[in-house]
Amino acid sequence: MNNINKVEIINDYVVVDIETTGLSCKNSEIIEIGAVKVKNGAIVDIFQELVVPLKPISGFITSLTGITNKMVSCEGKPLFKVLNDFICFIENHHVIGHNVRFDMSFLKYYTYNVVGHTITNNCIDTLSLARKLYKDTVNYKLGTLVAKFNIVNENAHRALSDASATYKLYEKIKEDILKNENR
Repeated sequence: MNNINKVEIINDYVVVDIETTGLSCKNSEIIEIGAVKVKNGAIVDIFQELVVPLKPISGFITSLTGITNKMVSCEGKPLFKVLNDFICFIENHHVIGHNVRFDMSFLKYYTYNVVGHTITNNCIDTLSLARKLYKDTVNYKLGTLVAKFNIVNENAHRALSDASATYKLYEKIKEDILKNENR
């Protein structure tokens, strides 16, 4: 427990989650970005945007996320606009996510290729932390972990809802790390 880095005990950060049309950033698109900005452990701002993809969203992705082609065509914005706004939102904060490597692979790929910006924020992965802390857990999916800690995620597989649930999970992880350090 004591070999978890102190950098993971932070109070000011941004939790991010994205929804995509597939698993590969080179062959799939971002269709939603959700994030919560946290100061002193409390949410102070939110970011939620649908993105208009270049190709239609598959039925499988719609059934998983609830995001439809009609939704993105009516409410979505162009990717370059959403990414520019997102870059301003995260500023230089630590970025936290559940399996954050996945989200950041898309965000880094598209911000570089669409906007010409390189995201260099430090990242913390609640998935990695949970694997270190909770050895008795059946799996480390966000849904499993939020259920374990009675965290409500009313709209799973929607970016803002998953980001909010990940924020609550990170705060629980922080609490457990601090408890264990004080033993």
